[in-house]
Amino acid sequence: MKENDSNPHKRSGNTPESPENREKTPIKVIDYTPRTHGVDVFFQLLDDNELYDALADLQRQHNEKNGYRGRSGHPHHVGDINPSWTPGDEEHHVGFYSSSTGIGHLNENGDFVCYEDQRLRLFENIDNGKAATTAAKCTLTLEPRGPHLVNREKEPFGYPKAVDGQRYTGTYIKAQVSYATDLSESLGWIREYFEHLDNELGTSLMAYWDPIPETLYFSGLERYVRHDLASMGRIISTQRNTARLIHTGNEGEEGTVKEDIRHGEHSIFSVSSTEFEHLGYTAGPRSDSGRLRVKKDKIKTYRAKNADRYSEENYRYHPKTESKALKGKLHASAWSEVVDRLDSILLHHLEMAAIGEDDLVSDDYFRPVDKDGEPEDDETFETREYQAPEGRIASLRKAWEGEDARRKLEGFILHSKTESYRDILNILMFDPAHGGRSVTYEYLQKKTGLSYSAVQRNVTKLTDARILHKLHEGCIFVSWASQTAFERVRDWLRDYFDPKGVLTKIKERAEDRVSARIGRNDEAEEVKQESDEAVVEDEDSDGVDFVDISGGSMLDEDTQAGLDEVFAEAREKMESGEWDDFGSGHAMTDGGPD
Repeated sequence: MKENDSNPHKRSGNTPESPENREKTPIKVIDYTPRTHGVDVFFQLLDDNELYDALADLQRQHNEKNGYRGRSGHPHHVGDINPSWTPGDEEHHVGFYSSSTGIGHLNENGDFVCYEDQRLRLFENIDNGKAATTAAKCTLTLEPRGPHLVNREKEPFGYPKAVDGQRYTGTYIKAQVSYATDLSESLGWIREYFEHLDNELGTSLMAYWDPIPETLYFSGLERYVRHDLASMGRIISTQRNTARLIHTGNEGEEGTVKEDIRHGEHSIFSVSSTEFEHLGYTAGPRSDSGRLRVKKDKIKTYRAKNADRYSEENYRYHPKTESKALKGKLHASAWSEVVDRLDSILLHHLEMAAIGEDDLVSDDYFRPVDKDGEPEDDETFETREYQAPEGRIASLRKAWEGEDARRKLEGFILHSKTESYRDILNILMFDPAHGGRSVTYEYLQKKTGLSYSAVQRNVTKLTDARILHKLHEGCIFVSWASQTAFERVRDWLRDYFDPKGVLTKIKERAEDRVSARIGRNDEAEEVKQESDEAVVEDEDSDGVDFVDISGGSMLDEDTQAGLDEVFAEAREKMESGEWDDFGSGHAMTDGGPD
């Protein structure tokens, strides 16, 4: 494979490598290095699809010979292998099967002819389709690529261009890989399958092995550390603090918080969000315009489901904490920058949770100390630099006080041609009837007089702007996306609107909107009925003193209680000029309060 000197992910001024950013974001050093866990690898061969065609012919031969079509539940057995990615000398069955793809070509009669992908993976039992249970994995899927491809509707099938802007013709390979240290090692594991088939079946598949560097991409890269079970509570507490700062919720785009507790102990806790950059984690590949190419990050801590079957001396008993780059594919040239970003997020969270080298646990792949023989005290991985942003609350507040946030709020509150955004925000902020709780689309529809579809459309735009958040629990509930967003919008609304007066005007506009729709050939959209549990009662507030609820919050009680504590601490440090909200001196006890 020839070397590719191009780097499409040019470093901007806003990276850890720039002197300006080094001053803004402290760089720390640790005496061990996280290990790569999972990653998906994608590339094409410069072979005019000959490798794919050879495997498709081989699949047909095995289908005829064995009397059945190879499928994941019953693959063809094409020999045994002791691959380099599995520890020990145990051999594994190589399974070969295919699956429908939804892409194909048109024959002479103009009929659609579907291609099947070709798949290779390790199996423990070929007959019942039980995959090998090895920790390290390498599973291949191969498809053709070229201008002749169409979808089932007989329309041209467009596949992504390479980093150089070209669209190549050649076998496309996707590999799901775990525990490879880098992309070079991943490619080495992939070619082992074809070397094995050549040796086992007498084929000449390696004659087509010519990866195109410009087509080599990766996604879903994970970096992990294994640590003692006793420290699991501390890292989860730290992740809860992160979740509270960026308040992710259950929406796919904005992010999620996932929690699973079994038998009184956490099995998994994870936080994913598009907002990690606002906490000061600025490392990573960037476009020419300076935008971060990692669109979403995730950090999670988890134990295997059967972990309690093992003794404390077995590494499987202990949890892993890992960071992951979500959303989108990146060219191979961005690998080291993505690793820098993931390691910064991971190592900084471990530092804030007071998890040090003494808490680390070695396994077959992550070895903070050498497991062979009796290691010396200083036998560790190479030292690792990482970003350790101070004042994460300050970073998030600064993002909302910046020019982008100002333009965003001005657009919705001042310059929008419609009153819809302003009415929705003012109802959420000042209407005393909901008492500071999350509200439904139907509630906003009734209060504003907007149609259901208009409420849905406007809330979605406010959600995309990270101002509001939607939670699906039987019906859709609307709340503020974060405490910071809540406070910033409150300040703007109070500057331009009188809380009591604006509610009166909204009520008048609501009546006008409903009347206008009724006047249009009775095409009014009826307010959807809800159960008593889902709707907030709309008590007539006439004659009742107005109560400004905007000093409260739109978050649930548990989250709000934690936020009150966190932000009270932040305000004290703001007044004192100190911004380090969760520094190394703020150690948290196991499983205790945040």
